Amino acid sequence: MEIQVRAKGLPGAAAIRRQAVGRIGNALAEFRDDVDAVSVQLVDTNGPLRGGMDKLCRIVIRFR
Repeated sequence: MEIQVRAKGLPGAAAIRRQAVGRIGNALAEFRDDVDAVSVQLVDTNGPLRGGMDKLCRIVIRFR
C-alpha cells in the first residue's frame, strides 16, 4: 500500500506528513491487501498568514 501525503501552505509540513502516514497506515492495516494507494492532500486555503479555520483535507483511497 502506497501512502502519499501533500501538505501545501502549512507550517511544520514534514511533521504533519509523518503523522498522517503513520495514522493512515495504522487505520488501514487491516485492509492492506485490498488497498492499492492512498492520496492525502492538506491545504491551507487562505494561506499561512491568515490563520483560522480554513484547512482542507482530501483523502482518496484506491482499491485493487
